[in-house]
Amino acid sequence: MNEVIFRFINSIAGQYGWRDLAIIFFADYFIFIFALGALFLALYHKSERQIIRNLFFIFISGISAWIIVQFVKHFYFSPRPFLALKDAVMLIKHGANDSFPSGHTAFSFAIAMAVYFWKRKYALVFFTGAAFVGIARVAAAIHWPYDILAGAILGIIVTSCAHLFLKGELFSKNLKSV
Repeated sequence: MNEVIFRFINSIAGQYGWRDLAIIFFADYFIFIFALGALFLALYHKSERQIIRNLFFIFISGISAWIIVQFVKHFYFSPRPFLALKDAVMLIKHGANDSFPSGHTAFSFAIAMAVYFWKRKYALVFFTGAAFVGIARVAAAIHWPYDILAGAILGIIVTSCAHLFLKGELFSKNLKSV
């Protein structure tokens, strides 16, 4: 099933130059715009305390997800699709045996989930952006679909745990201005 879905998504690569550029953009560069968008959204508050809270939450969520992914990759070796399938259309050069889970996807979904917790009306935009990152990484032959699914789940769980852990004083409803 993983290979069937991979082949379907990867089949859009290598067809048109503009589409390949879009795939590369979303797979490698969009994550920076995505993170900056979340940071700017975090700054859109009246209270300095809320701004600090949101920036801290974004930082903790994204970095924690990224660190956990690196830890998993250190102990679980998974070849990338372009190594396992000789006919995969590779658009981006990448390392060999660190496919599972996707760090970019985990980071993106962690940020999207953080936005969900404090600015729900923008959450759909961020989850859509995170999905584009994951799909583009499959289309570029960097990840398998299961890598993306695992990264998304990991990012959501890490941020949800961070929210529960930090919920006390940091996330109280009765925030007082500093």
